[in-house]
Amino acid sequence: MTITDVQVNLSTSEDFLDSETLAQIDLVQQKIQQYLQTLSLENLKTILEFAAYLSDKESEQATQEIREIPNIIEKLKEAEMDLQSGRLIDWKNLDDL
Repeated sequence: MTITDVQVNLSTSEDFLDSETLAQIDLVQQKIQQYLQTLSLENLKTILEFAAYLSDKESEQATQEIREIPNIIEKLKEAEMDLQSGRLIDWKNLDDL
């Protein structure tokens, strides 16, 4: 099996992935572990650098998506003021309204 044999959609947060996608992620991680055990120290260092690059790139993409939300800074400041002043409703009690 090669990495191209596994179709994985990682565009959503892992907190909300369906069981099929989680199973695919597990399979890919197992295959990566198998390959890692066969590599030289130099190649492991290369993979580490590449993994760090991909992680940084993914993090930057997520940050950019947040920045593109209209008025996000103002909304966060308003939410913080609501929290500090106690103007909140516990979401668990929304059915009671």
